[in-house]
Amino acid sequence: MEKAKYLLGSSIVGLAKSLQMTGILSRATVFHPPSKAGYLFHEYFDEDYEAAYEFVLVTSTGKTISVVLPPFVSVQAYKLHEMRRGVEFTVPLIYLQNQSYSQEKLIIFSHGNSSDLGDNYIFLLELMSFYECNVLAYDYTGYGLAGNKPTETTINRDLECVLAFATQRLGIPASGILLWGFSLGAAPSVEIATKYKGIGGLILQSPLASLVSFLHAEEGNVSENQTDMFSIISKIGNVDSPICIVHGKEDRIIPIKHSHMLCERYEQVKGQSLFFNAVDGAKHNDLSILLVSPGEVFDWVFTRVQEMLSKQGTTNSNEEDSHLRKIYEGLRVSPDNETRLLSNDVLALSLIHI
Repeated sequence: MEKAKYLLGSSIVGLAKSLQMTGILSRATVFHPPSKAGYLFHEYFDEDYEAAYEFVLVTSTGKTISVVLPPFVSVQAYKLHEMRRGVEFTVPLIYLQNQSYSQEKLIIFSHGNSSDLGDNYIFLLELMSFYECNVLAYDYTGYGLAGNKPTETTINRDLECVLAFATQRLGIPASGILLWGFSLGAAPSVEIATKYKGIGGLILQSPLASLVSFLHAEEGNVSENQTDMFSIISKIGNVDSPICIVHGKEDRIIPIKHSHMLCERYEQVKGQSLFFNAVDGAKHNDLSILLVSPGEVFDWVFTRVQEMLSKQGTTNSNEEDSHLRKIYEGLRVSPDNETRLLSNDVLALSLIHI
């Protein structure tokens, strides 16, 4: 499905190559939010008469589905509201929390194109369970319940707001946060890691090197011109946090060549290799299954995650911490009170993929 939607048709590719209209094409054709949100935030008042959101899955036909959560697990739903040049932007997010895990460790997940929080919800629960770490996930501008039009700038800012929420509201140190970016989500993850040097680490799952590199993949060209977008290859050498890349060898949407280019550039700039796993037989979307299933791929990534989150490396500078605090102070968070949602008493059905 993502193959058909992900970026550009062949005729547009030819136009992009001849005219290099990357910026225009990106806004018009790169972003493919689902036509309908795969979830809703149901507002209600809890037993203490505090406002709260219940995260509810919604099928394409409008049917709602609830999911039974394991013991000690809760899901909290929030909306981050920020005024940007006179326009209000909203970032929906969910915090999957297991009370038995460390509350100073967190994975922030940035999803791929053509999906939203509803499409990724089951994977997020499995991610939390398999990697024994709480998870924070969000939707980009224009995706799910978020309004407005997405751009590279807006999705980068969305993740920066989520990071501010994690450090300032949840109280999680930057060194305990791992940014996990899948496909399109790798781009904002790398961008934010270049700004905040204290991030614990990055997992880049099936990343693209850049948009122009995607268009010219068969020619092996790498672009770093100012019209390029999602240029991870021009930024990866500026990341000080440890990086792990995992990519399927049979990926036909974003070929593994992109990850090879990123590895080569990182080694050129840093003089050392990053962690890289080229997975036999894995395609773009089914790699996610291997990442949350017992086996060699999971074992390898699990080890990298534990290593990243156990190290006491570089911390955010005072200036970076101050910047995140300022961002958070500029947000309006709804609901206004912290409330645990989706307790086992209100959920019905077992884990269901939609």
